[in-house]
Amino acid sequence: MVEDVQMQATDSAVYVIKENRRSKFEAPTGKGLSRLDADTGKPRWNYALDSSAVVNNVVSSGDTVYLCLSGAVVHALDAATGQRRWKFNQDSSPSNVFNGVTAIATRESVYVGGISKKGPASALYALDAATGQRRWSYPSTADSVINGALPVGDIVLVGKSDDGNTVLALDAATGKRHWSTPGSVGDLTVAEDMVYLTDFDRSRALDAATGKERWRFPAGDPNLDPQVTDRTVYLAGALKSKETRHVYALGRSDGRKRWTYRATAEIETLWLPSHP
Repeated sequence: MVEDVQMQATDSAVYVIKENRRSKFEAPTGKGLSRLDADTGKPRWNYALDSSAVVNNVVSSGDTVYLCLSGAVVHALDAATGQRRWKFNQDSSPSNVFNGVTAIATRESVYVGGISKKGPASALYALDAATGQRRWSYPSTADSVINGALPVGDIVLVGKSDDGNTVLALDAATGKRHWSTPGSVGDLTVAEDMVYLTDFDRSRALDAATGKERWRFPAGDPNLDPQVTDRTVYLAGALKSKETRHVYALGRSDGRKRWTYRATAEIETLWLPSHP
């Protein structure tokens, strides 16, 4: 069974996970990743997989396509030809618990999560994007799970859950921890050199490099990510109520309130369309 992602698209290509058959009357012989031309729909190549493979996601970065399978297995493929450049296979459990760390790629590194077969601890692995060699790994403890990762410049923001949620800032080159703070990677927004975190009691702006708090605001909603422009941060939050009915416009650099909007019903979505 193919899970989570069955199709991904870029400006020039569409990548599709499908079952391979010898003919329409025969049972599947395995799976394959196919690249289709985005303009014409014509197939360019197919990369065959074992029938037991569980695909988590497909990530395109530059001239490489990274195919992430359950168990922290990554195939790096040439985007033009489909030829495999390298394969990483960590000795990990096939359990798919990494909602935010299936595979994330930058020009320098590929990040993937796994669970060791030798124990319950989980880890984030940083791989060299060109060779697939492991650059570093950041382990979690037996009582916690790494549940997200977000590369931001020279650091990687990592989410860890145990009794509560914590955001860790790791050095992208070495994996060394720079700072940590309460919060979840899934509830933050990054804009240039700032990290914006929300929960039901407060919203905070942190310096991405140091973790130092720049400002805080006494409202927020972790289910609605902050929306950021060059000058303004828009937050949704509750005020003396269990329902989120307010939208706040705050100064991006200082957190000062510019205006407030009070809705007559609970706010379900906070969305900022693309702008020049």
